[in-house]
Amino acid sequence: LVIPGSVESIGESAFEGCSGLKKVSIGEGTKTLEAYAFKNCSQASDFKVPTTIWAVGQGSFGNVPIPFEIVDGVSYLNTIAYTVNEETTSIAIREGTTVIADYFRNERGISSVTSVSLPSTLKGIGSYAFYYAGSLSSITLPEGLEYIGEYAFAGAKISSITVPSTINRLGDNAFRWCKSLVRVNWNAIDATIGSEIFGFCSGIEKITFGEGVKRIPNNLCAAGANNSVGECNLYGLVRIILSSTIEEIVDGAFAYCTALKRMDWAENGALKKIGNGAFYYNMTIEEFVFPEGVR
Repeated sequence: LVIPGSVESIGESAFEGCSGLKKVSIGEGTKTLEAYAFKNCSQASDFKVPTTIWAVGQGSFGNVPIPFEIVDGVSYLNTIAYTVNEETTSIAIREGTTVIADYFRNERGISSVTSVSLPSTLKGIGSYAFYYAGSLSSITLPEGLEYIGEYAFAGAKISSITVPSTINRLGDNAFRWCKSLVRVNWNAIDATIGSEIFGFCSGIEKITFGEGVKRIPNNLCAAGANNSVGECNLYGLVRIILSSTIEEIVDGAFAYCTALKRMDWAENGALKKIGNGAFYYNMTIEEFVFPEGVR
């Protein structure tokens, strides 16, 4: 099987069960392999995958006899970190890796993992990759990272997170149940985010929006279907720091943030618009100073 790089995505179960397939070559340019793309290709031992891959779905190579290269408990296929040994407690993803596959944690989870080191070359972190890494207290996301899948770090013990400027997509519930999370540094300039990315992160006290960010993203604090009416996921949020480049605070951005007391506005800031209900039901705000440029 030869797939040219002009094919951007190989769909779910595209070649699942092709038991006679022995050799696969995917050209540079292909970006995603969806779930079970080559599952049960039981003779396909020769795989060539491109460096342009940035998302690999669950079980893409399930029951495929690929001779994965195993380094420090991590199984690699070219630039893909596919899975990790369940006994590994300290994970160091090697330099040159571009994507961590969905369900990287394997079926039994990685609750014992205490540290994770990510390479500067990383572009994507798959869904459920570090799901319920309950002993993981810190993680540094590299600048250049573009994608974080759903539930990627849900339930981790991390206390602070910096979202890089290069992030353009965060999946639903990416950091859900990170109850130890206290500080968020948001540098993503133009990100599409899913629902409740900080769902039930009630410990977050401060969010800092970095220079270059122009718009507070939708759904950053919003409660979803699992919350009662009138609730916010960030009901512990006390302080917001807005950079000078922020131009818009969207509708309902910080609604029901009932602990919010302080907002630091940058002098000579670019803020022009505050949306409907942006600070609705913020019962604890004592002082609110509008920047001069607000229209």
